[in-house]
Amino acid sequence: MPNRPERFEQYKITWENVKFIKGCGHGVQFHYGQRMSDRDEGVIGFIDGFGWYHGNTNNVEVLVLDRTSDKWESITQEDPEDIISQLKIAVKKVLKEKDKVMSVGVGKNVISNIFALVNG
Repeated sequence: MPNRPERFEQYKITWENVKFIKGCGHGVQFHYGQRMSDRDEGVIGFIDGFGWYHGNTNNVEVLVLDRTSDKWESITQEDPEDIISQLKIAVKKVLKEKDKVMSVGVGKNVISNIFALVNG
């Protein structure tokens, strides 16, 4: 059964749980902690594409590292559920402040220990 989109402001966000996130294309990566020497290291979420940014669509697909993924062991010992909740807040903050998103650059702290990286 597909995930039901969540409405947030003008957007319909689909949260897709995945076992790993690697090789992200255009979009916004979310990392936990400051581990950004490797673009694939510490990735806990990814907004796929920029259609939402350019006003082409209100649909936003977000990959979320599943709470049962083995990848969490190399990222943190903290509870993945708490971090995923923070991630969802961070994603909504980026969507809400989309005019600032392109100035996020490398390693912009969005909230708590969650950092954003724009892949453009």
